[in-house]
Amino acid sequence: MRPLSQADRPLVDALLVARTRWAQQHNRPHHGHNLALLNLLEDIHEDTEVIGMLEESDLIGILALDRDAPLVGWTTAEREEPALTVTSAITHPARHGERLARLAALWLSDYTARLPGPLDWVRTAVPDSELATYLQVVCGWHLVRESRDPDGHRAYRLQLRARTTPDLHHLVAGSAELAAHHQPATPSGDPAASPAPDDRARPDLLHR
Repeated sequence: MRPLSQADRPLVDALLVARTRWAQQHNRPHHGHNLALLNLLEDIHEDTEVIGMLEESDLIGILALDRDAPLVGWTTAEREEPALTVTSAITHPARHGERLARLAALWLSDYTARLPGPLDWVRTAVPDSELATYLQVVCGWHLVRESRDPDGHRAYRLQLRARTTPDLHHLVAGSAELAAHHQPATPSGDPAASPAPDDRARPDLLHR
């Protein structure tokens, strides 16, 4: 997992084209995520990140993350809880069946737990019940509520508890390295420089 930039535009374009073609062939809804992702890639700021999931040199997934996203549909108390929001997530259709969404969920939970704050949750919203069920049953997300956005579209609001998974690097690398860029500088040898093990960590990983 690594940050994406404008230099990665050819890789991003190829994935988005493949995903759009798949959506059209399978009569699946397409909600303009392509344009939103490309705009975000051109204007990344302090609270946003576009993270690529790569296998060797192949881009197989993209996550758009925001620490300051407008939390429409969440209660006042929930908005006060520090959270990382997934505003968009796309995987390559050629990798269907490889549980990339499960891997992404594990990585997101681990990465969020390592960010300064601390942050308690990873949150997102999806537009259809089939995807919401998949994220719960296969990927470990928890449904908070079903509601409607201000434009009237139905949304399923889900969250993941932020927690470290020490063995995750055997499956996917990058959470500790990326989170380290957000940490304030600490003196060499300071215990705060290394995150303490989380006794809630899940060693079962991808195929649970």
